[in-house]
Amino acid sequence: MPDEGRMKMLRNIVWILCMASLLFFSGAAFAQQLSGESTASTTASEAERFFQDCMKKPVVPVSEETDTAFCACAATQVHIWHSKPPTESTGPLNTVLTKELDANALYAQIYSPCLHIPIYDLSYGECLENKKYRYFLNRSDLLDATCQCIGQGDSSYFEKFAQPYIELQISKGVKFEDPIREIKRDPNFYEAHYNLETNCYTEYANQQ
Repeated sequence: MPDEGRMKMLRNIVWILCMASLLFFSGAAFAQQLSGESTASTTASEAERFFQDCMKKPVVPVSEETDTAFCACAATQVHIWHSKPPTESTGPLNTVLTKELDANALYAQIYSPCLHIPIYDLSYGECLENKKYRYFLNRSDLLDATCQCIGQGDSSYFEKFAQPYIELQISKGVKFEDPIREIKRDPNFYEAHYNLETNCYTEYANQQ
């Protein structure tokens, strides 16, 4: 599991996302109430229901705090999705043009913008279990720092490239159930991750 600093950061992310969602939902409802429309409350309810369903069965289950942060992020994307006009393109590839929240929309528009949250914990955990790192990094603080470095690097990569890559795969007709695994199969991610591991390991191994 990540260290206390990481857990504190996750708690801050959860709080920020929840507050942002509350303000976003309330603001949208107020704005549409002034204009005489009543769909905002329905949209907010859909987002809230999505959050509850997501928490019961997260698409990428990790830990309670990480799942909460991911589901709060995804619920915000649901609200944004339903707030857009039906004919508005939701991506540069025009992969999803209807308002039906089908599997393609879920992966491309709801989940992918939030995958940088769970990938940190997954990459951090994989690093801690790596026998090479555990053997050559004989100080626990350097092992932890190396794994945080790798986790943060993968998270930054996903934040930039997860959504466009998932949209591209969907436009090609690729079918998948695990979006993180699908991204990890991309040669571009493999190369970036390899370079990241090398740089993080070298940086902290030299401090021994």
